[in-house]
Amino acid sequence: MAIDRITLRDWHEGRHKDAAPGSVALPWGFSVSKSEVGGQRVRRFVASDQSVDRDGDTIDPSGWELDNYRKAGSFLWAHDPGLPPIGGVETIEVEGQQLMLAVKFTDADMQHPFGRGFGHSVMRMYDEGAIRGVSVGFVPIEWTYNEERGGWSPTDFKRQELLEVSATPVPSNPNAVHVARSAGIDVAPVMAWAEHARDNGGAWVKSAAGLWLDQHEPKKTTTIGANPMQYIDHIKAATKAAGSVVDEIAERVDALADAGALLGEGNAAKLAEVSTKIASILGAEPEPEAKPEPVDMSKYVTQEQHKSDLESLTAAIAKQVAR
Repeated sequence: MAIDRITLRDWHEGRHKDAAPGSVALPWGFSVSKSEVGGQRVRRFVASDQSVDRDGDTIDPSGWELDNYRKAGSFLWAHDPGLPPIGGVETIEVEGQQLMLAVKFTDADMQHPFGRGFGHSVMRMYDEGAIRGVSVGFVPIEWTYNEERGGWSPTDFKRQELLEVSATPVPSNPNAVHVARSAGIDVAPVMAWAEHARDNGGAWVKSAAGLWLDQHEPKKTTTIGANPMQYIDHIKAATKAAGSVVDEIAERVDALADAGALLGEGNAAKLAEVSTKIASILGAEPEPEAKPEPVDMSKYVTQEQHKSDLESLTAAIAKQVAR
């Protein structure tokens, strides 16, 4: 029978109600537990217990069917069966009210699509507390709804078959990347996965990937080197040079404005427009445009007057020569 993998949201929205029994699989919200060292690359985890999750659901530990998982079970990353397992399951048993498993992680030389030693890096992140959660994927077989507990269609899963157990990609604290790096852990494989998942994963995987990338992407800062005074001197020199250019342009604009008074109202208006554009480029607030005052041309010698005066002077000189 083909198994349809659905999310807990799908379950609570009733997507499973028309499906045949045993035909849907769920990922279960992660159980947080500190890993215990059980041998070389072996770590023990609490995969599930009977506690109520945030949606009001529970899993009965006595209802686990583990035979098929024991035959070929492995430890995945982020519930993704398309990626190589990051470890093999040594043992898995129900102990009291907890589903316990021992995982032997892959070694530091194991190849992985997102970088050599992916599983080994994850194991060391568990050891340092950078990540803590594990999550189970299972096929519900028997269940009841518990309306008295409250929540979103709260479900008590009574019997369920285990399909897989995963390391959750959710960092345990906002400094997980720093914690891992400080411990000498190679975080590059997990970062490569996060960049891929951000663009290609489902909603919750994208969200988890973002938590890693938000820590990983460096803030934009300026490095000033060993002698900051040289940069201060450069800034001062550049500021002085810029000020000189601004002053020179301002002087030229003023000179043009003065010359405009001799050119009449029309040309002066054009010069005022040019002045405003220059001020805008320099980032300065231009002075309010004032209407040029009418120019009294009577005090200036026009070309016609100059011609008339020249003709009178020529006639006078000729008259004196004739005498």
